[in-house]
This record gives sequence, C-alpha cells and structure tokens, in this order.
Amino acid sequence: MIFPTNGAATARFFDLRLPKDDLLIFDMTKGERTRQRIIEVSAPVFNRYGFETTSMSQLMEVTGLEKGGLYRHFSSKEEIALEVFKYSEEKIYGPVFAALEKIEDPVDRLHAFVKGFAKKLPIAGGCPIFNTAVEHDHSNSKLREVAAAAFSLRIKRLAKWFIEAQREKRIALEMPATEAALHLFCSLEGALIARDLMGTEHPLRSTERMLISFLEGLET
Repeated sequence: MIFPTNGAATARFFDLRLPKDDLLIFDMTKGERTRQRIIEVSAPVFNRYGFETTSMSQLMEVTGLEKGGLYRHFSSKEEIALEVFKYSEEKIYGPVFAALEKIEDPVDRLHAFVKGFAKKLPIAGGCPIFNTAVEHDHSNSKLREVAAAAFSLRIKRLAKWFIEAQREKRIALEMPATEAALHLFCSLEGALIARDLMGTEHPLRSTERMLISFLEGLET
C-alpha cells in the first residue's frame, strides 16, 4: 500500500508496495516457504561440491535444520539436488536470456550474450549444467536428464537467434544454426572452467574475443 500524503514528492518515500515476484512469497504456505529457503541456501553448496560430495551435515548447517526437518520437505538428498539444479540453472540463465530477448537486433543479441557471459554469476560454483554433466555422466540418470534438458533449451534459444539473424540477412551462415549455437555455448563453458582452474580471467576474455571475431565474420 501507499501511505496517504498531500504531496507526490512525499509519497515517493513511503511507497511500500513490493515487486510482483516478492508478492508471490505471501501466496506460499509456511511449509512451501521453508522448502524454497532450503533450495536457495543449498544451491551454492551443491553447485560447488556436487551431489556426491555434498553431505547432509553440510545441508543441515546451511539450512539450520536437522536431518528430520529436511526430510519433512524432501524425500531424499536426490530430490533436494534435483530441485536445487532447476533453481540454480534458471537463476543463472533465466534472467540473462529474458533480458537479451529485449534486444531487437538478433546479431546484437548474440554479441551481448558472448560479452556478458559469466560476468556476474548469482550462484557460486560456476555453471550448474556443466557441473552436473561432469559429475553425473552416467551415475545419476535423473540429474543427468534434467541437465541435458536445460542444456538443450539454451542451445535452442541461441540457435533461434542465429536463424533470426540469417532470415533478416544480417549474417551468412554456412553451418546449421544449432552447430553455431553449440560453438558459442560450449566455447564459453570451457573458458569458464579454465578461468576457475587457472584463477585468471584470461581464458574467458580470450575466448570472448575469438567468438566476437567469429560473429563479425558471419555478418553481411
């Protein structure tokens, strides 16, 4: 609500309305809020240490709940991990792709994606798609499936932008759009890993320059 005032200038400082996303919190039950909080605070732990290494004691520590309290909201550690992955992947990539979709020119969109990749990850530990793929090559089929689905979704979005750019005659693409999208995304993922391994931004910035050159070479 807004406190009644006699002047618009004063009213600005008493606007207590919440953003739409925050209002969703009040639509949740206490149990749903607790479940969401468990997911949010567990996300950096799983993303840093992986499913196998993350222990229930770590989750108990970050959530402040006993094991029984966690199991009141989730049937297993695997269920927590699945929900955490979905949350982390959307938290990192959802806003990025949504913001880029607002850029009218598809080529500018692709340039912005490359230049903005991994500059400010909202969850520690890198990309949850790659982290999950490495850890669960075949050992955990459920996590592998959700990671594969998320990966495919992001590749399809990038491929769509390449197709749009080609349709608008902004680029001349001599390969399938999906291959171009894979080239961009996988190159940046690899550079992100190298950055974390070497402790320097050089691999990421070098890859960024090469990919920008790649995009410029496609432009007509």
